[in-house]
Amino acid sequence: MSAIVNVYGPGRASDQPLYVGSVKSNFGHIEAGAGLLGLVKTALSLYHDEIFPSIHFTQLNPYIDLSHAPVQVAAKRIPWPRSETPRLAGLNSFGYSGTNAHAILQEAPIQNKSEIKSSETDERNLFDRAGELVLISAKSNPSLDGLVDRWIEYLENDKETPLRNIAFTTVLGRTQLTQRLAVVGRDKDEIKQKLQAWREGRTPKGLVSGQIFAKIKPRIAFIFTGQGSQYADMGHDLYETEPRFAEAINRIASFMDPELGEPLLEVLFGEKSAEYLENTRYVQPALFALEYALADLLKHWGVEPSYVIGHSIGEIVAACVAGVLDVEERVEVDVVVGGKAVFEVERDSGDRA
Repeated sequence: MSAIVNVYGPGRASDQPLYVGSVKSNFGHIEAGAGLLGLVKTALSLYHDEIFPSIHFTQLNPYIDLSHAPVQVAAKRIPWPRSETPRLAGLNSFGYSGTNAHAILQEAPIQNKSEIKSSETDERNLFDRAGELVLISAKSNPSLDGLVDRWIEYLENDKETPLRNIAFTTVLGRTQLTQRLAVVGRDKDEIKQKLQAWREGRTPKGLVSGQIFAKIKPRIAFIFTGQGSQYADMGHDLYETEPRFAEAINRIASFMDPELGEPLLEVLFGEKSAEYLENTRYVQPALFALEYALADLLKHWGVEPSYVIGHSIGEIVAACVAGVLDVEERVEVDVVVGGKAVFEVERDSGDRA
């Protein structure tokens, strides 16, 4: 506090005090995570135009003298509106080992309103088509019932948090316990209605529930098919709605197009897709791209295979997913026929079989 007063106090007007707070009042002493959560709290203050209080603060430590300094502890919610001068916030993080850091955060510039409206519209259009997966789990059936009730109440009252953020957190940010429920919906209202139906004893489409008995995490295998599984416009919805999937397809297209003679995106999604996919020359590269991008998306979602197996062109995909081959080495295969190959994914060793 003395350092803050000495550095930021001189020259500050008394009607513009420096407000000081601590993330520990919200979360306690979280050691290595303190700096990160301090950053989050500061960024949220800038975003919401409000200085958050240091909760549980009642009186200042008697050894800290702020009587002659324009510095105050934020003991209540304080409006922090924008002005002509950009708002700034200082963030301290003191490491247990003695490594200390001080960072200055400045508010981001305001986007043009038309740009904000356009991006929000694009975002809604992007995610309305696919829907989101929300996972709920508990240790017992009564606990799951109670948790679902709280989810229904939360979804009824929350008007700000995007559904995709909620879904991401439930899938990757929560421990998955033995009693589980999974529900798919395009918006929070649809998720809420399906949860209400489940509590009434019905099982709506897009909702499944059950108990996991195995204590050992099951080992997962990815199977990559060969020629014969293709169809026109395959994977188009994923390409339009999942940025990760689209990124993988575009990356493969960047080094495949010169060899293919036709744009991969035209082969997959163009008006002549059905015609292209009757020709082995285009079928196998298209299947390779689709299967590799799909595996990449599943891994991005946290579904990691222990084994991969492939038939025909699927063998090459399996080898790339297992790390035997580099997808950007432009594996040249005219036609792969017969047989199958199995690869075990070795994550902790450079040796791959």
